[in-house]
Amino acid sequence: MRVLLSAFSCQPGRGSEPGVGWGVVTQVALRHQAVVLTEEHNRAAIDQEFALRPLKQASFVYLGLPKVYGWIGGNKCLGYLYYFLWQIWALRVARKLHREHPFDLVHHVTFVNSWAPSFLGRFDIPFVWFAGAKEHTPVCFYRLLSWRGRICEALRSLAVGGMGWLNLRWTATRASMVVTSSPKRLWPARLMVKRQPVGALSEKEMAALGELPVRTGGPFRMASIGRLDGGKGVVMGMRAFARLLETHPESEYWIVGDGPERKRLERMAWELRCAHRVKFLGWVPRSEIPSLLAQVDALVHPSLHEQFGYVVLEAMAAGRVVLVTDSGGCGELAKSGGGVVIPLVSPEQVISELHEALLGLALDEERRLRAAQVARKAARELWSWAAVGSRLEEIYRQATAMGSPQPMPMARTAAASKS
Repeated sequence: MRVLLSAFSCQPGRGSEPGVGWGVVTQVALRHQAVVLTEEHNRAAIDQEFALRPLKQASFVYLGLPKVYGWIGGNKCLGYLYYFLWQIWALRVARKLHREHPFDLVHHVTFVNSWAPSFLGRFDIPFVWFAGAKEHTPVCFYRLLSWRGRICEALRSLAVGGMGWLNLRWTATRASMVVTSSPKRLWPARLMVKRQPVGALSEKEMAALGELPVRTGGPFRMASIGRLDGGKGVVMGMRAFARLLETHPESEYWIVGDGPERKRLERMAWELRCAHRVKFLGWVPRSEIPSLLAQVDALVHPSLHEQFGYVVLEAMAAGRVVLVTDSGGCGELAKSGGGVVIPLVSPEQVISELHEALLGLALDEERRLRAAQVARKAARELWSWAAVGSRLEEIYRQATAMGSPQPMPMARTAAASKS
């Protein structure tokens, strides 16, 4: 089968969006002839990887202006504007390629995002859309956030609601299969929706993490890893840890990462009288994450929304207990690997349940060791790129059987989105 892949972000050896793009491309190229539309700034990394490990059934079409991308790279708003314009350009190029040598299926890979559009469903062939997460941050959680965090979450909610509504017409209604990390109830009933968080680890990464010894002895040590913004929910991890210290004063909390909320979290640690047991390690390269995971017992990741959660999977592969909120991909990952999944009902409820779970883990080392085995087994069997590639092949089979749907009128889309 000849497949057209749209992977704006696509680089080998990376996590998040670039890693998703590259992982999908490698799996599709094992089974089909893949033509990949990607942004120009990915060229150097892909060419370097190709020189070492060529993909015989993959060819890349690079679109973009590297200098322009570098200028806007640090600005999210301008970055999404550029992405929108890039999608229009990608459609023009894709039409030309399709006329010259028709494709059997089109697949939008990255960005994995429910409100950032893809226009490549405008061919009379099956179209698969990786749609990311569709959840909004519950309003009651806003009181945990700084003013900056509240503004960011409000803007995201506007984008998911407003642009997401438009994207139902532009993208979702043209998809033979919508692949999302969110529950099906958040999507119109007419759409063919499959709940499947998008991401995985390579065999090399899985093997390296699988060799890490499970930590025994010493004080109970938990960690949160990632960008320190309001949506990551580290404030709830901090409050739960402060409660844990009342009964386990030797416990430690490592916070790995940097971001706009760091100073606020540092002040909070002093206010909660736990600063002497909290260690802010700042940003570290992804290559150093395994050595950090080797030194902790549990990963706390109470994110308010997340498409996948690479650090959650890395912790599972390392044999660490993961404690997450039931939002997007993180909850699905943790459920598959014996992790602790906490519903997002209210801040007080999350903090209380998180504290209870941490207390249980601190008291019961045998429980941690059993959870480590379950997590590693799930990571290896369910979340390697080979396993995800097999599931993707099934999605392609279903999408091909469905064919290309007829887009529903705008009024009907709006009505369905409220159902």
